[in-house]
Amino acid sequence: MIPKKTEDGEQQAVIEWAGIMSNAHPELLNLYHVPNEGKRSKAEGARQLRMGLRPGVPDLILDWPSGQYHGLRIEMKVKPNRTTKDQKDWLDRLEKAGYFVKVCYSAAEAIQTIEAYISMQKRKV
Repeated sequence: MIPKKTEDGEQQAVIEWAGIMSNAHPELLNLYHVPNEGKRSKAEGARQLRMGLRPGVPDLILDWPSGQYHGLRIEMKVKPNRTTKDQKDWLDRLEKAGYFVKVCYSAAEAIQTIEAYISMQKRKV
């Protein structure tokens, strides 16, 4: 039986790939995840919100300018899952602010997106 794909598993595969590829592409050292998901008690959830946790923040963040963009934001999903309203709102705001945003449904799609992003020509200032 083929194991069911999970968002966590796909995302972990992307992070493992980035670790392997970071010698060739040091910008991948700036790829990280903000742990927004997870079950918490009401008290812990309230504490996290006071500390700046925001629902809908994309799963993967690459703080590295490329092409015309300030950075890359990826929301990981597996089908049939869809983005929430909070996630859509974040992605829309980030895109308007000059970030490259993408919803990816597999590790392979996310890796292709990152490779295309980091290969963009730098913008001339």
